[in-house]
Amino acid sequence: MTDTPFTPGPWEVETDEWEDHLGYTHTERTIVTAHDHPQLKHPAPIITLRKGLPEKEHDPLYAYIGIDPNDARLIAKAPELLQALEDFISRECSQSRCVWFNEKLDRCYKTCWTLKYKRLIADAKGETIE
Repeated sequence: MTDTPFTPGPWEVETDEWEDHLGYTHTERTIVTAHDHPQLKHPAPIITLRKGLPEKEHDPLYAYIGIDPNDARLIAKAPELLQALEDFISRECSQSRCVWFNEKLDRCYKTCWTLKYKRLIADAKGETIE
């Protein structure tokens, strides 16, 4: 990826599950880089939970989410980016215009350049395509 203001991708979701003493299962999902950070030697978190000291002595600690402003803007725009990509592919993949569509198979050839984007969209939605 080129030099960007946000954390370079790819990113992925790590899932961790554990049971508490009452038998309830808890699931924690963390967005991290898909590659090891050179100093941390493991994937770097994109969003972190931070704890702060209270202003007054007997007040409880407080917790807040920490995220780089550039990463926050990218995540906030993800739904619009996804919709724009879906609209673009929909226009490009109309059967009357697309040279990669195989009418006998009723699907695109594997060499279709939009197939990569269709798979990314499906993955983002938790779906799969062949």
